[in-house]
Amino acid sequence: MKQEQIFLRLCLWYYLSNLWELRILLCESCNKNNATIQLLKSTNGKKESLMLCDKCAIEIMSFALEDDDMNLEDFLLDLNTYIDCIEEITRDKVLVCSNCGTGFADFEEDNLLGCEKCYEVFKNSIRFLLNSEEAEIKHRGKQPKTIKNHLKKLELLNLQEKFKINILKEEYEEAIITKKKIHDLKESIREDSNSGSMD
Repeated sequence: MKQEQIFLRLCLWYYLSNLWELRILLCESCNKNNATIQLLKSTNGKKESLMLCDKCAIEIMSFALEDDDMNLEDFLLDLNTYIDCIEEITRDKVLVCSNCGTGFADFEEDNLLGCEKCYEVFKNSIRFLLNSEEAEIKHRGKQPKTIKNHLKKLELLNLQEKFKINILKEEYEEAIITKKKIHDLKESIREDSNSGSMD
C-alpha cells in the first residue's frame, strides 16, 4: 500500500432535491446505509469511485491515513475548505441578480456576469472559480475603474486566504510567492486608486 500513490478526495453529497437531482444510493461497502460520501481513489493512473455511508468512509479513511505519506491535518484542512466552498455555492444556486436578472444557471453556463451588481451577488462562486486551477475567467476590453478595483480586491481576498492555507500546511516557499503576489496586487490597487482613468 505504501508503494502505491493514492490520492483521496471526498466529495460531500448534499441531498437538496430542489438544487441537484440526486437519487439515494446505498453504501457500496455495507449495503445498508445511504451513501453520503463519494471516495475517489487513483492508483497508478487508474481511477476508482466508491459511494459510502459516513461510518464506512471513516473506517476506510482511518485505514488509508495510517500510511506514513498521508498528513491528517492537510487532509482535514482541504476537506473543510472544500465543504465551505460547496456550502457557499449551494446558497448561490438560488440567487438571481435583481439588477439585470442573471441567474446562477446563466453564470454557471458561460462564467459571464450581466452587470456590475452580479459581482456582489455571485461573490462566493466567483471566489470558488478563482481558486479553481481550471478557471478561465478573463475580461477583454476596457473596464470601469470601480469594477477593475472590485475584481482586484476579490483577487486580493483569494490570495490572502491562499497565504493562510500555505502557512497552515507549512508550505513556506509557496507562502513567500503568495505574499509577493499580495504585495504586488496591493501596489496595483493603490496605483489604480491614484489614477482616475479607465484601463
